[in-house]
Parts: sequence; structure tokens; C-alpha cells
Amino acid sequence: MAELHNIDDFGKYIPDPKKPIVVIFNSMNFQAGLQSFFITMKSLLDVYAKLISKSIDHNSKLRGFGKKKTNGYEKPGGLLINWITNNAPATYKNKEKLLKILNNHIDEWICDVVKFRDGIIHHGELKGLTEIQVAVIKSPLEITKDEISKPTIMDKGDVLEYCQNIVTAINRLLKETLVLLPNLNIKLLSL
Repeated sequence: MAELHNIDDFGKYIPDPKKPIVVIFNSMNFQAGLQSFFITMKSLLDVYAKLISKSIDHNSKLRGFGKKKTNGYEKPGGLLINWITNNAPATYKNKEKLLKILNNHIDEWICDVVKFRDGIIHHGELKGLTEIQVAVIKSPLEITKDEISKPTIMDKGDVLEYCQNIVTAINRLLKETLVLLPNLNIKLLSL
């Protein structure tokens, strides 16, 4: 709140009820952190795809998670899905279970994360982000925290809550899939 009150002469502003305004607080630190979050999540998926493929076949040359057409449409992770489908040896008994779990996570949350990351990397913007906002219908010094709208992202709601849900989902993905990988001593990992 102090930041809001200290913006130049904003604290002295007297609103005109006939001309309501909305103040949007655009923070470069917030933008940079949020963009870094989506880029990092996609990078983690790329590295994890390599770990999955190398654990199944140590000669794998898979380059990452990657978008690729699978089951008739292009989707994030299609490169990994196709690699597992076409290259996992017959001796790998968890193939179908791994594919099912990966496809569920891709449909549940990974598509959105990759879409946000691709917007940042390929188009220079994070579409659907609404920054912190406050309607100024009274003196700024009288504005309370409850009157300030938290940042939201598309239909995902509160940005912080959404990012926390993504971290929870990535942890769940790791826990569900690491145990299915051959040539990996799961007891050495603290999950």
C-alpha cells in the first residue's frame, strides 16, 4: 500500500465521480519473474524428456519435449510421446502406463504452460495477463488492500495461485513417472 501512496502525487489525487479511473500497476520485476517461471517450466520439461528417453534407451538422441503431431493433432510433448511409442523396447513394461500419465498431464496443464511460454519466446508477450488494478473512486490514501485486484492470467485466475498449482502439478508428474523409468534407482531421490 505504501508503494501505491508514494507514487508521485498520487496520494493527493481527488477522484471525480463523473470520471472514474482505474490505476494499473505494471511491474517489470513481476513481468520478468512470471515470464521466467514459464520459460523455466518448459525447460524443465525439455530436460526431463531427455532423462526419460535416456533411461529407456541410453542411445536416445531425443532433443526435448517438443511439439509434434500425435494421435491426429499437434501438441506439446508430442515429440516425447512419439519417441516412447516408436522407440521404447518391448522389454520396457511400463510404456503404456507412462504414455497415459504423460498424456493426462499434457492435457491437464502442460498445454497451457507451453502456450504461455511460446507467447513469450516467439511473440514477445504474455497474452491474457491482467496486472494489479485498483478503481480510484475515493482518495488513494483511503484505498485498502481488499480493493486492489490481484494479477490474473486468462481463465486461470490469480497468477500466484496458478503458478503454485503448476509447481504442484510438476511435482506430481515427477512422482508419478520417475517410478516407471528403468535404470533409475528411485530410492536415491527424495520425493
